[in-house]
Amino acid sequence: MAEWGIDLAVACEPYYVPPLTHWVGDVDGTVAVLARSGTGPPLSLIERGSGYVVVGWGKYAIVGTYFSPNRSLAEFETYLGFVRAAVARQSPKPTLVLGDLNANSAPKAPLSPRRCRQNSFCAWSGNSFPTQASMSLHRWPPAP
Repeated sequence: MAEWGIDLAVACEPYYVPPLTHWVGDVDGTVAVLARSGTGPPLSLIERGSGYVVVGWGKYAIVGTYFSPNRSLAEFETYLGFVRAAVARQSPKPTLVLGDLNANSAPKAPLSPRRCRQNSFCAWSGNSFPTQASMSLHRWPPAP
């Protein structure tokens, strides 16, 4: 994070969520929001559930998400209901939702794969809410 100048990130399927003040994970350890230590506002836990965590970061709410591609569409819809409710509870705060939902499309949908899978590491740098100029998306692991 320091090398890329990133202040805040969401890690999906981290190997370990350390018990540090600049790391906050969901109840399952499948997603974590992390801030670069010593920079920017501290993270504060607002809410966590299975596959999502909501933290305060200054005046912003950050929602980290992860949903396994091995689960059913019905489970995905239920999960989205929990995430939607968690996001709605943050109103009127500016809220950013980041993570890996392992979105499924309809099996016969034209021009779209049956399953879309990306291991993503999404972050932004700077002390203001992300804009086109300040948003920085990184794929992890990097493409070969």
